Amino acid sequence: MRLVDQLRVKADEFSAEDAAKMRATADRAESEGNQWLAFQLLRKGLGVSSYHSTIRTALQPAATVHCPRAYHYVWPLKPAGVVNLNLDRLVTRALGEVSPGRLPAEFSGRNIENYLHSLKSPHPFIANLHGVADDVSSWVFSRGELRQLFQFAGYRTFITGCFATTTTLFLGVSADDIATGGHLASLAQAGIDTGDHYWLTNRNDIKTDRWAEQAGIRVIRYQDHDEHAEVLEFFEDIVSFVPDDGPSPPPVLLEYSTAATAPLPGAEQLLRLDAEEIREVLNTHATNLFGVGSAESYSAYDEFAKTYDQAIYRAWYTSASPPGNRLLGFTLVEDVARGAFGRVYRATAPDGREVAIKVLLEDIRRDSQLLASFRRGVRSMRFLRKRNVDGMVAYREASEIPAFVVMDWVDGPTLAQALEARQIDDWHSILKIAIEMTSVIRRAHAIPERVLHRDLRPSNIMFDGFYSRPDHWRVVVLDFDLSWHTGAHEKSVVYGALTGYLAPEQMQVTPGVSTRHAAVDSFGVGMTLFYLISGKDPMPAQHRHRDWANIVMEAATRRAKEEWVSLANRYARLVVRATKD
Repeated sequence: MRLVDQLRVKADEFSAEDAAKMRATADRAESEGNQWLAFQLLRKGLGVSSYHSTIRTALQPAATVHCPRAYHYVWPLKPAGVVNLNLDRLVTRALGEVSPGRLPAEFSGRNIENYLHSLKSPHPFIANLHGVADDVSSWVFSRGELRQLFQFAGYRTFITGCFATTTTLFLGVSADDIATGGHLASLAQAGIDTGDHYWLTNRNDIKTDRWAEQAGIRVIRYQDHDEHAEVLEFFEDIVSFVPDDGPSPPPVLLEYSTAATAPLPGAEQLLRLDAEEIREVLNTHATNLFGVGSAESYSAYDEFAKTYDQAIYRAWYTSASPPGNRLLGFTLVEDVARGAFGRVYRATAPDGREVAIKVLLEDIRRDSQLLASFRRGVRSMRFLRKRNVDGMVAYREASEIPAFVVMDWVDGPTLAQALEARQIDDWHSILKIAIEMTSVIRRAHAIPERVLHRDLRPSNIMFDGFYSRPDHWRVVVLDFDLSWHTGAHEKSVVYGALTGYLAPEQMQVTPGVSTRHAAVDSFGVGMTLFYLISGKDPMPAQHRHRDWANIVMEAATRRAKEEWVSLANRYARLVVRATKD
């Protein structure tokens, strides 16, 4: 409107004929629905100097005005970057106020080709696509300037890269404007799926919704009754959200039936059978109870567990020696390890394949936290199997009468065993293990269900084919999300409490901090990397010691020197950063 008003004021300086033309241009620009064309008309009508001066004057207060709260909420979301269409640089000021001294990569749309690398940077960027107030040459207001910007190959590459590699939240803009969501709409029309993107808006018309659906954008609507107060509520809800483990998953049931369906015998009659027959009958009945998966199934299962409590206790008996070496179709061959929460058997599957079976202690069913954690862990492993996540020890079967999991037998040692036997003692092997282990965790985090491990430690990392394929062994990871305790003193199912590998929030409940966060695995990765170079288990809270960085550095530099001179420094820095609170 200022440009329109300025054009009308300027018209008063000219002859009646010229003034009439200028006023007509002002009227046309004011009524023009396409803002890009309106700016083009005003730029031509006012002249370049007056046009620039009017815009600068209009934007001047932005340098000193109080930064709106909504801008402050953007940065706690930890975005990869902000694509800013305003010239006022308020989003930059907000970053300085929220995180003093933090310097992002900041650039305009016209020189964007020099900053394509920022899409891979761990530091946030601010892309002022339509320029900044202080630099007239960066401005993009008119239709011609927008077309010129679109013709830059670097610009198109950058925008497409943003949509393809990140989740975009459109805020304070019209996503259906060609300058904002137009690129996304074009990708959708070309059949290119860039995942979910979101648009926070107060628009509630069906036309907006249809456009958004076709462009691959989910609309989040709010009411603007109180100066867009709901926008602030939106940010507050997201920033303050702390995920929890949610309700306990349903009981873990066999994915195949071990016995023909038959009427369930009475509790005392069932006790006359041997342990394997009891298991078969109880698991078959449990599976039938959850056939429909209704709310009534849960209460029926709980009642069933109470009625047959003694029989379920009997079902827990296992042994690697006959006659107790049968477990729901599997044959237990050897007792290979045991710990605070159970034991591991080498076993043979019904098809003759060699497998590993972890049987938890019977106490798990009487502890609601442990039982819920076991159920979550099995659910997580089923997600990983469904998504074919490479590097996870292949999951086969599970049940909770008794609570056990069946996995492929791994022909190789754990990381702990290999390091103790000095079979891993060079940087090449250390980096191979570090890279492959981290890649498995990243793949688990990347699937739609976002599976966390939450119990990374040397005993949960194994080397498949270490003995049979010495030149082609690979790193595999066990026990995703099988953290048997939520809260203090989580313990591995076999190897006891090596709590130095657990993140602080797993050791002590902290208000507002969740254990269902990728940072928990970052901590476990960091401490496992420390073990790789030191051969020592970290002590609880050792990362908080004043000399922690020095301890890590000394362990890294003790390793044999390589041509990569900076390797020890870089490795140590990675460990220290991964284990920060």
